[in-house]
Amino acid sequence: MNSNASSGDSVDQAAMVALGAIRSQVALEVRELVHRHVARQAAVLADQFYSVMLDDPAALNFLSHEQVQTRLRASMQRWLVQTFTEVSDADMPAMIGRQTQVGAVHARIKLPPQLMSAGMRLLVTRIRRGLQDDGLAGDELRTAQLYAADLMYLADGLMLRAYVRDIQREVRADEAYRAVAMRHNAPLERERQRAALSEWVNELLFALRPGRHVRAERLLRSEFGNWLEHKARLLFESADDLRSVFDVVAEIDEVLLPQLEAQGMAHDEGALFEQLRGKVEFLRYLLNDLFERLGSIEQGRDTTTGLLGRRHLGALLAREMQQHGAGQRAFAVVLGRVDQVEIAHAAEDAQHMLLQQLSALLQSVARAGDHLLRYGSADFLVVAVETSPQTAKDLAELMRYKVWGHPFLLSGSGSLRLSLSIGLAVYDGHPDYQQLLRRAEQALVRAAADGGNRVVVAD
Repeated sequence: MNSNASSGDSVDQAAMVALGAIRSQVALEVRELVHRHVARQAAVLADQFYSVMLDDPAALNFLSHEQVQTRLRASMQRWLVQTFTEVSDADMPAMIGRQTQVGAVHARIKLPPQLMSAGMRLLVTRIRRGLQDDGLAGDELRTAQLYAADLMYLADGLMLRAYVRDIQREVRADEAYRAVAMRHNAPLERERQRAALSEWVNELLFALRPGRHVRAERLLRSEFGNWLEHKARLLFESADDLRSVFDVVAEIDEVLLPQLEAQGMAHDEGALFEQLRGKVEFLRYLLNDLFERLGSIEQGRDTTTGLLGRRHLGALLAREMQQHGAGQRAFAVVLGRVDQVEIAHAAEDAQHMLLQQLSALLQSVARAGDHLLRYGSADFLVVAVETSPQTAKDLAELMRYKVWGHPFLLSGSGSLRLSLSIGLAVYDGHPDYQQLLRRAEQALVRAAADGGNRVVVAD
């Protein structure tokens, strides 16, 4: 047994001993009395808990009134009842496991520990006060109150233990994701973004032709801007020069473009367009310098497709949820699976050839700011950033259409047609990214069950 396993086993054993000690010091009648009180008051306790939490500005990034009403209130009631339910010695590990699971969820959504502690103190205070209001007095009241507090604080300790463990794991995963992403093929990415920048300039010139009164697309909202927001921030997170890039983009969007729109191409265009060209050239210079620092080493990616693997998805989604502001700006996950089961049983060379062609095709469909990952043996996932539900569905349909219409080459002179079943889930503000993935997976299962080669949008 390795040291990590031994450590985990000893901590679990310590939790079992602590739980056993709490129960053994209190008569069964008192334990059952506390359980009945909590079961009766679970709905009121949950209401009081979330009423106080929703008044705390620090909690608003993790809670909303809609989430409380539809999901969290009922979950809190179940947790309270289960925590105080009288269990046998054989059921004690399950009780400990429930607290550990809650702590892991808190880690995934990065709930601040001070909110967890404040919530626990609130519940303990309300339960102690409620026991007194039930008419208990003297030693019986003190014993019941101490038992309730001990049990709650044991649960809090178990949740905090899991929280710390999983936060540390998330940090390591985030660091690994950044390390892999930074080893992306820098020369190729640099040329793609130079091309995206040039395309934006061409579209701007077209939009500002004489006689057209069209508001030009802002650079930060373009394909190049999406890449800058969602990939460059990751690639160059420690580079001070990235701030200079955003400053130049802001000057173009907020200073030069409004003037160009007001004056038009026909009036004093020379000076303003010279300034614009100069800013764009400066952007190219800054980007070239940043990419030169990265080099072109590729490690830690899927060996067949060259894409990021599933193990980096948690770190990626946590970043995107933070950048999209808890549902105020939309993004989506598009999960596609090859319908033809034969691909999984094909010879290794043929399988690799098909998957490489498929990944290249999907990369051509994904936008510059989107993230494409290999999710399973024949599963691919796109994290579509800065998108509306309809645009995300259009992207999913385009993926399906492109794959269905593409002749995939086989060794020799043959070809094969493939199709995708696709599940689409739009981020709804739930702070746990696993919920988003589960919705996409459930939609994918429905798409495959309905015959495949179709897109199903998650509820």
